[in-house]
Amino acid sequence: MELRKRKDPDLPVLAPAIPLSVKAVRPMSPAAPTRSGLRVDTFFTRVLAGSLLISLPLMAILGVLMYSQGLQSSTHEAKLQTQATALTTAGRIDQWISASQAYLAQLAREAAAPAGRRGPIGTPLENASAAAFEAIAVVDAAGKVIATTAVDPDLKSVGQAPWFGQALYITTEQPISNGAAGLMWIVTAPIIGVNGASQGAVVGDLKVAQLSVLLGSVTPDQEVHVVNADHLLVVTSDWGLLADDNGLDVKGALFTKVEVGIVDQALTTGAGSQQITDYRNRDVFAGYAPIDSSNMAVVASTDVAAGLASAYTLGHVTLGILLVGTLLVVSFAVFLARLTIHPITVLSRFAARVEAGDLTARVTLSGGKEMHVLGTAFNGMLQRLSVVLSRLQG
Repeated sequence: MELRKRKDPDLPVLAPAIPLSVKAVRPMSPAAPTRSGLRVDTFFTRVLAGSLLISLPLMAILGVLMYSQGLQSSTHEAKLQTQATALTTAGRIDQWISASQAYLAQLAREAAAPAGRRGPIGTPLENASAAAFEAIAVVDAAGKVIATTAVDPDLKSVGQAPWFGQALYITTEQPISNGAAGLMWIVTAPIIGVNGASQGAVVGDLKVAQLSVLLGSVTPDQEVHVVNADHLLVVTSDWGLLADDNGLDVKGALFTKVEVGIVDQALTTGAGSQQITDYRNRDVFAGYAPIDSSNMAVVASTDVAAGLASAYTLGHVTLGILLVGTLLVVSFAVFLARLTIHPITVLSRFAARVEAGDLTARVTLSGGKEMHVLGTAFNGMLQRLSVVLSRLQG
């Protein structure tokens, strides 16, 4: 009796075992650089560019705003300073003219003849002080010169002047004009008798050169000048201190045409300031003010370069701060970018080791909670993969 093996239908048929082997995978060779050079489209570049695109434009805008504000402030300050200089100078000249007119009025009262006598009398001029005048004369109602403090050709014919009839009754000031002996500036005071009738007038020829003393001391970047209603230069600080009126016409007095617009504004609307190109063809901040007792104006100017010197200094300081700040910002951005991508770089190196077949690699990431979670997940993945491969090998 032959025994035969029979198959149990309940038992599965096992397939022959296939031997398993784990081969080390060679790491992929890094990509060769392209012909265009090194790649700049990296995460580090993006982080760095993001940091700089926010900080650098903001610094530039702040620097421009600071310089612009400093420029406006310096411009406003320079205009106010020139206007203040013009007002102060005009005030000094106005007081000087008023004082001179008051002195003539005092002489006129002393020149009035007593009741019952024909006047005027010229004795007040014997002790008269003519520091502000070229000469002072007492003229009777007929226009005849009774007495004078000095020989002055411009006073000999004042009795025939068209304004003399008005000078017999009110105080007058004539515009500065060219006379027989240079410039003449005539002011008068009426001589009124005890009966109220005019006996004549006291006439004085003011020294135009005295205005150079009243302009005050100025720096080489500043200039102050007096101009009449016809926009003609009378005197300027550029001429220095003047001893007398001789040669003023040669220097350009009553000949040089000066600023028109600001002179008209000074005589019509009062004091102010503007940035203009003056009669010397200089770009200046000009302050202007009228002389109340005279139909003239004072213009005080400062070169724009000098007026904005503080703003330019501030601009240089701001530029230096921006350069230093830019270097610091770039350095900090590079440091921050490297700090940000450091965990990614570490993870990339460990991923390359795993790709090469090293499943024992474990990573420790720093940089915050997210990086710790990522490192733990990466290590857990490697642990499970190592267990699976070990089972497959067994």
